[in-house]
Amino acid sequence: IASAMASAILPSIAGSFETKKKKDVRHKISVAIKTIMFIAIPSAVGMTVLSRPIVWLLYNTNTDSIRLGGRLLAALGASIVFYSLSTLSNSILQAVGKASKPVTNAVIALQTVVAAALLIFTDLGIYSLPIAVTVYSFMMCLLNGIAVKKATGYHQEIEKTFVLPLVSSAIMGLVVAGIYYGLTLTVLKGYLGNAVALLLSVAIGGLTYFAAALKLG
Repeated sequence: IASAMASAILPSIAGSFETKKKKDVRHKISVAIKTIMFIAIPSAVGMTVLSRPIVWLLYNTNTDSIRLGGRLLAALGASIVFYSLSTLSNSILQAVGKASKPVTNAVIALQTVVAAALLIFTDLGIYSLPIAVTVYSFMMCLLNGIAVKKATGYHQEIEKTFVLPLVSSAIMGLVVAGIYYGLTLTVLKGYLGNAVALLLSVAIGGLTYFAAALKLG
C-alpha cells in the first residue's frame, strides 16, 4: 500500500513543485502521510498482537519454532510504520528533485552496524536482527523526514496523523487479543480453531478500529 501511494503521489507532487506551488505540495504530503498512517499503524498493532497465530496459520504447526517465529514477527511490528513512512518519503524526495538523498540516508542508517553491535555486545542473539531492522527503518524515516522538511518547508502534524490512529489501534489491539485468546482458551482448539479465531478477531478488530477512529475524529 505504501509503495502504491508513493507511486501515485510522485507525479502530482512533482507537478506542484515545478510550478512553485509550495502550499499545494505541503497539503498533498500531509494527506498522503495521514492516509498511510491510518492503515500502517493498526497493521503494526494487529501483527504484533496476533504474531504467533499468524505464523501458526501459515505453517500449520504449533511447535517451539512457531512460537519463536511469532516473537520475531512481533518484534518487527513497529517497522511496518517506519518502512511505510520511509517508502512514502523516498517518493516525495524524488518528486522534489532530491532523488539521491534516500540513498545517502540509507548508508547512514545502515542496519548491519547495529546488528553487529547487538550480536557482539549483548545476549540478544537472533533478536538482534529484528531490532536492527526496526532501528534502520526508524532512522530512514527520521532522516528522510528532515530532508523533506528542508526541501518543502513541510511541518509534520502529530495528533491526527499519529496519536489518534495509535489510540484507535490500541483499543483495537485489546479487543483483538480478548477475542482471539478468549476463543482459543475456551471453545476453539487446534489448527482449525486458531484459523477461525484469527479470522474472527481480525474482522471484529477492523470494525473496532474504524469505529474508534470515527469516534475520536
